[in-house]
Amino acid sequence: MSHQTTHSFLLNPFNPTASPSDPGPLSPSQKDTFYTYQLSLPTGPYGFDKESLWASTIIQHKHLSSNVFHTLQHIGVLDKERGNVVDTSKIGPKFTHQLAEIPARQQKRVVDLLFWWEEECQRLRKLHDEQTELEGLLRTEQGEERRIVLGKLLERVKGKVRARPSERVERVERDEDELVLGLRGVGGEGDLPAYSRT
Repeated sequence: MSHQTTHSFLLNPFNPTASPSDPGPLSPSQKDTFYTYQLSLPTGPYGFDKESLWASTIIQHKHLSSNVFHTLQHIGVLDKERGNVVDTSKIGPKFTHQLAEIPARQQKRVVDLLFWWEEECQRLRKLHDEQTELEGLLRTEQGEERRIVLGKLLERVKGKVRARPSERVERVERDEDELVLGLRGVGGEGDLPAYSRT
């Protein structure tokens, strides 16, 4: 079953008609707050900790956030062996019963958060790979002009990592901003790191 199918299946028991009581999607402020919290974790941003759901403001009490965290670990939605990263393929038809300690509205928000964060982690892994590549190139590059270019690209990637969802610029996310396009036009793609070549 695909992620999209699983997600749609799960939403139906909560609110099949999208009534006014539907909590709706995660708000921009919830995404921003959660993103900032995850980036602050000493173990890295990918995995949840006991207070992640509390930090998202979906769950208002830390003890309940911890309880749901352990439930998600138990059913495999948070992969304990991989640092509690999200695995939405483990969300099954019994999920609503497994998460019965919180009401349906909160269950839906938790599901939304899990799917969204799984996608965010794909973005972050790509950016961290880019950062590693640029740092490696800077360590070995001898040419001063080239080092300046690589330094600008590295700061650009770090800025993308820091940017909360509401702060992102679409053309930068697509690697079509002035810096990358200018380098493609002036120096050719051979002068760019592999990730930024078309």
